[in-house]
Amino acid sequence: MKVSGEIVCIYLYSVGSEIDISKVEKILNRLPQFFGLKSDRAMPEYIELGWPPIFVDLGKRKMKIFDKEEEFRINVRIYNIGAISILFKIPFSCEIKELLKFSKEFVFKYGGKKTSFREMSKQIKDRTEESLKEYIKPIYEATKSIEIPETYKIFCISKIENGKIDASNFLKGNKRVITGILREEDKIDKISETEINEAIKFNFSYFSNDLVIVDWGSSLIIEPSGKYEDYLLVTELALLQLLKLRVYDEIVDKKIAKAHDDLKKLTVGGMKFVFLGKKIEQTVREISELRIKMSEILENTRNITKFIGDYTLAKHYSFLSERLHLDDWEKTINEKLSTLAELYTIASDKIDVHRSEMIEILIVIIFLIELILLVIELFK
Repeated sequence: MKVSGEIVCIYLYSVGSEIDISKVEKILNRLPQFFGLKSDRAMPEYIELGWPPIFVDLGKRKMKIFDKEEEFRINVRIYNIGAISILFKIPFSCEIKELLKFSKEFVFKYGGKKTSFREMSKQIKDRTEESLKEYIKPIYEATKSIEIPETYKIFCISKIENGKIDASNFLKGNKRVITGILREEDKIDKISETEINEAIKFNFSYFSNDLVIVDWGSSLIIEPSGKYEDYLLVTELALLQLLKLRVYDEIVDKKIAKAHDDLKKLTVGGMKFVFLGKKIEQTVREISELRIKMSEILENTRNITKFIGDYTLAKHYSFLSERLHLDDWEKTINEKLSTLAELYTIASDKIDVHRSEMIEILIVIIFLIELILLVIELFK
């Protein structure tokens, strides 16, 4: 069965805690050599964001892939909560089985050199970040996660060979190859029925000729009108939530590891706790600030998709949220923050105990000094 449409590869990076979008807009026209064709902040009327992302079209490029010359388009979105997404769109018209070779990370020739979309996205991100660095507020604490993008692939089909699309029959007749595309598995004949059912279980249709299937690393969309940009945006917003949760989860993990080290140091006793105590008190204040900051971040990520007013997009987001385990990530971070607070409560209690012991020792020392002085006076 021959199908036509485009493959959309999304690479989403965290570059800071905040980007001043209002100022970024003013400098876009000063960067024609990089930003290229056009930029705007158009959003669907049923998706409401406080600060819509800036959309930048970098235009078309040519590459050689699988021994063929192909054209692809690059789009960039800049989000005010400190994220930059890069989308690569590759048109296709081929047998549906041929899409299997695009399901995995692939290498192609661009400008005479071998590269990949991951490598190209990193270059675009770095150049964008450098151009906007004065408008980017640094993240709370540097993490390795910043350099690792959230990636996702969407296979968008707008035309099927016979000209008439029946989504239900299409899914039934191609569920094995669809599973291979979604799960990056080219040995489709060996895929079990259990795996097939798991891969395609999150699917829905509004009309009889459209279909959305959501998996954890990729999706397949059939939309005869070719108007699926809103689905791409909702996918991107869900990935944006996951990205921010992942970055701040790493920050909390680092704080917990530090808390365990501080507790170990407190067990040594002696005078060291006097100096360590002040450091821990400062850390406790930082943890309080971190909890407030994390609450703001979690609220901001929730707000990203709070105002999706279209039924099909809301359903699409709910499937993405479940596949990406967004609720589990948020729950885990909240539990870790509670653990962190408990660890430093224990540390504070130990400090208080040490201080009480030191005060008692000092009182005894002062009493002994006074007693010695009194005895000296008596024998004069």
